[in-house]
Amino acid sequence: MNDEKVITSNDVFTMRRSGEIDQAYKMAQTLMDNPNHSEWDTRAFAWCVIDLIKRAKQNNQIEDIEKYSAELQKLEVDESDEILFKNMQYLLSASSPVLTELATIKKLKEAGKLKESAQKAKALYVQFPQEVSVKRAYGWALYRLLFIKAKEETPNFKHIQFYLDEIFSLGLSNEVIFMRCVWRSIVSIEGVERQINLYRYALDTDFSCFENIDYEAKSYKGKDEKYHDWPSLIIQILKKSLDSLTKKVDKETITTLCNLAEEKMNRLDENLVFLKWSITKSYLLANELRKAQYFILDLLQIKPKEFWLWNGLAETIEDDSKLSLACYCKSLLCQDDLKFNGRGKIGVIKELIALEKYDVASAEIQELVSYKRNHEQKIDDVLNGYIASDWYVPDSKKNNVDFYKENSQPTVELLYKDIPWYEGIVGDSYTNDFGQMVRLNIVKTKLDNPVNVNVKKSVLKGISDRKGTPIRAKIKWTSYSKGEVLIIEQINSDVTLLSKSGLVNRIIERNHQAHIVVSGDVSIVCTYDEDKPLKVMDVVSVVYSTYERSDGSKGTNIISWHKVNQEPPRSLVMTFENIVNVVGTVAFTYETNVFIDDRFVEQYKLISGDVVSGTAIRSFNAKKREWGWRAIKIQSVEQDGYKNLPEYLQGDVY
Repeated sequence: MNDEKVITSNDVFTMRRSGEIDQAYKMAQTLMDNPNHSEWDTRAFAWCVIDLIKRAKQNNQIEDIEKYSAELQKLEVDESDEILFKNMQYLLSASSPVLTELATIKKLKEAGKLKESAQKAKALYVQFPQEVSVKRAYGWALYRLLFIKAKEETPNFKHIQFYLDEIFSLGLSNEVIFMRCVWRSIVSIEGVERQINLYRYALDTDFSCFENIDYEAKSYKGKDEKYHDWPSLIIQILKKSLDSLTKKVDKETITTLCNLAEEKMNRLDENLVFLKWSITKSYLLANELRKAQYFILDLLQIKPKEFWLWNGLAETIEDDSKLSLACYCKSLLCQDDLKFNGRGKIGVIKELIALEKYDVASAEIQELVSYKRNHEQKIDDVLNGYIASDWYVPDSKKNNVDFYKENSQPTVELLYKDIPWYEGIVGDSYTNDFGQMVRLNIVKTKLDNPVNVNVKKSVLKGISDRKGTPIRAKIKWTSYSKGEVLIIEQINSDVTLLSKSGLVNRIIERNHQAHIVVSGDVSIVCTYDEDKPLKVMDVVSVVYSTYERSDGSKGTNIISWHKVNQEPPRSLVMTFENIVNVVGTVAFTYETNVFIDDRFVEQYKLISGDVVSGTAIRSFNAKKREWGWRAIKIQSVEQDGYKNLPEYLQGDVY
């Protein structure tokens, strides 16, 4: 165990007040060596250094003055600590010619002479380009000018670009407060990404300097009196930087920025839809179609009705006009107003021409041309070229929604390509408050029982609702047995469902019902034919499905069963020989807690202390809501038989 005392800033101040300046300084150094040192640690160290500078001045120790002044200069102290800050400035100004100029720059800033302050800071930077304090002074002077320009109604982007070029040339991209202020000003400028290549500055920024607060969305109250989330600083930086990319930017730069965005995206806990869309567009610029498609498909899982996403997906498809056409058709199904989705209409036309479906393409062209004429829009050369083509069919019959629906079908498979197929069979049909329903028995894994997925009968469009019909489906699971059926198809091959051996442990003759117990404490009820009765201890092979109840427990539904000629599963039946305790009209064994019903108690005249041997079957106690064992056969009863049992079972156990 380490008993070494942990040094605190209070210890440093105490040591300093006692006059032990050198010892206090060493202790403060220890605090500053910790990368997570506090503001108070910095203050304690600063006061120690100030004392050492004063002592060196009194003793005319030039080397010590320079040494400690350099240490003091590196410290960042909040100006709100006026006494400390003024002491630092005074000593530094008296120790370095640079500091005299920095003091002048500060006075100009305080007087509101920001341009003069920036000019003087730049002149000093030219003279002392390696001095960190000078870089900071010039950087903050530029930031103040940037801040003012960012607030102007009509910003001068040439000036803004100059400020940014100068700021990012200083090498201060790892200073969190400075970078936070600079980027907040940048992203506040509406349309800045269309005027300035922000991606350059994003790639020059050291994102590791940012803190958790920069990754957090801010809540605000809107005009609707509701609270909304304002995007985090990081997501604003990344999105605007990505949106500043153009076709002229080289592929390496684009992919580097996309990789950066993907990396930082993992820390963001907010709506990422529009950031992902910006990443997608950037990958399209770089012709990274597979990566772009990955992001679009991810977005479409969340927003399947956004037409612009379907248009974007079409652009990721190569050498498959039929699939591209499907995406554009889906886009027009989501938004058919050409004011917003002319891109989708043009896409449909292009792919129809590629497929040589000229009559249909002609109808689409006519609709688009008519819209443009009605809205006094220019008919571009491409459209005029189509109209002048030999294949163009004037007065073609207008296509309807059914055409788009029919031709958009391939998008379903594409959208859910990464979701696996699950085989199964059609189960029972029934009616509830939602209408006609069908129970699907779906095989999630071959090692488990199928699960029930209840769907409206309308989901089985084009599929037989006959019980046992083999199917396959893509399902977006929301819980164990609940999910959205995305695609469903009838298949020709048989589907193998897991079967298990069960044991009949109860018969209700009036209803022709048999209760079957299966390993794992599962109870199933089946109905048998009167001419083929079941009896207790019959072994059956049973196929059943499971489902999730509202309370989270699992229920079962039988699918099929048949009697088999085999030994009962060992987990469901056992032999016993134990002392019994009679409680009222029933009895329980001492060690194995086998339940013996009133029939056996009466038949064998059982009393507490008898040793009973017999056979028990696994059974569920409905009153106690627990599983146990129930005697189904008594083989022998010994009065005072406990005297012959092992010693640990003898004695007054009841």
